[in-house]
Amino acid sequence: MTAREIRDLLGVSRAEFSRRYKIPVRTLENWDADVNKAPEWALSLLERVVKEDAMKAVMENVQGYIAGIRQRHGHDIVTDPVVKGSSIYFTLQPDDQIQGTMFEVTLDGAVRNKGIAPGCFWTEWREHVFNGDTDPEHLEFQ
Repeated sequence: MTAREIRDLLGVSRAEFSRRYKIPVRTLENWDADVNKAPEWALSLLERVVKEDAMKAVMENVQGYIAGIRQRHGHDIVTDPVVKGSSIYFTLQPDDQIQGTMFEVTLDGAVRNKGIAPGCFWTEWREHVFNGDTDPEHLEFQ
């Protein structure tokens, strides 16, 4: 990733990125304009730290959303969020249904309805996925 692509993960200006990560604005401008090349080690570290920061922000939003659902509909209708790779997963299970629906929230905050594996209770499926038996990003859903 380039420095600009890394900064775009947060959707902040050069000035804000500079303030957060203690990198001079002029350095960021030079990296963006290809006047100077950002060292690979610096890009690697920045990418990791920025993705962690972005994931924390997304997790806070997901936790706030889940808290609202629990307040309106009860605690048991939604699972705690689980981080796997660069996504956060949680499941909604209405009281009158055996199966629930799993949602994926990606680093950019996009939410995808991942469905549920047919014929599988959501709790068993969730345990199967998050015990590392299956990668949810490679499952097919109906």
